[in-house]
Amino acid sequence: MTTIKRAAVAALAVAAVAAPAAPTATAAPAYKCASSTKGIDDSSYDGPWPDNWKVAVRTCAHDFRAS
Repeated sequence: MTTIKRAAVAALAVAAVAAPAAPTATAAPAYKCASSTKGIDDSSYDGPWPDNWKVAVRTCAHDFRAS
């Protein structure tokens, strides 16, 4: 190995050891979620099919206070 290559390898090794660690990925955004379910009965329907509905809703929003 030539002297120039040795010097370059040594300089890269020193720079790699002295360099601070790469920052870790930022944490995932904080979300707050709320779920709600409700049963709905269609009392005006009296046909052969079921008239009860089960509705489920889930809403999520970013919690900016946690950032």
